[in-house]
Amino acid sequence: MKNHVRNVIEKMIIEEADLDENRFFIVGSVGQGQWAEIPWISIFIKDIITTATMG
Repeated sequence: MKNHVRNVIEKMIIEEADLDENRFFIVGSVGQGQWAEIPWISIFIKDIITTATMG
């Protein structure tokens, strides 16, 4: 599941939404240490922010 969120779904979003990987950064997680109740995926504009806790 973890690899599916981080690899397959991220690539699918990039391809289907036709996102420029040089401009956008996509990250997802199913939890750190234990499973998150709700897995998540975020799309960031690299020039502005690269983490959900930054800025």
